[in-house]
Amino acid sequence: MNPKTGLKHKWSIVVFSSGPVGKRFLEILLKFHKKNRLNIEAVVVREDSKNPFYIEGKRDATALLAQKHGLSVMPTPDELLKESKKYDIGLSLGNFHILRREHIGLFKMGIINFHAAPILQYRGSAAPAFHILEKDTPQWGYAYHMIDEKIDEGDIIKNVIYDIPAGLSSKEIDASAIEHAVSGFSKFLDDLLNGKIKATSQSKFQEFQKLRSRKRGELYGREITDVEINDENLTRLLRAYDWPEIFKHPAIKVNGRLVRTVPENTYQEMLRIFRKFKDA
Repeated sequence: MNPKTGLKHKWSIVVFSSGPVGKRFLEILLKFHKKNRLNIEAVVVREDSKNPFYIEGKRDATALLAQKHGLSVMPTPDELLKESKKYDIGLSLGNFHILRREHIGLFKMGIINFHAAPILQYRGSAAPAFHILEKDTPQWGYAYHMIDEKIDEGDIIKNVIYDIPAGLSSKEIDASAIEHAVSGFSKFLDDLLNGKIKATSQSKFQEFQKLRSRKRGELYGREITDVEINDENLTRLLRAYDWPEIFKHPAIKVNGRLVRTVPENTYQEMLRIFRKFKDA
């Protein structure tokens, strides 16, 4: 779907966001909201174990920010179906919900998704880890695309490629995409509101024909390796799985015994502190 921007009134939008990434995008959206350029009707936040930043008994960072500014916070997109209301556009920014046809149908102009990877190379989740293990080139990117019923196959609105230093971990590669996208998000919103956005079908790109959607589950178990592996591959493996919100820390086998590169109790404490810091 191509988002046409001929609307004369203030746009009604719904934001699908969670965690510290969603919070950063919402902070920028709130500035447009305050300037009366758009109306944030609701923020849909996932607050369960499907959100990698979820901590039991603690509110999500995006939910807290939305509440602070008096916005309606919904736990699932199904809540929108009860409203019997149409919205202009949806923005999926650090979203951990699966959006189905009936959800998409609530939006006159569809739902735009932020994908923290070069979409013509990687669909699905955990893309930086696949990149390190399979290509490891010093380039990365991110994209905005329309959501349809297939995973990350909707029309491309914006696709950005940039250089990265060699030797980054998965976590660092992912963070680079977030930083690039957040820094340019105000400009993206301006272009969207001023009718400068044009979507292009992914099928028009040669890379589309060769691309398959990747699933995080494909990587589970591969973080364990034998010490016989050569130094270069071991380094890549450690970098690929250095992403504590997503994977257990890498491990090696010595004489058949599993040894984590960080002791399990230390790793769990690191993860607790990291999540507390990111959700602050």
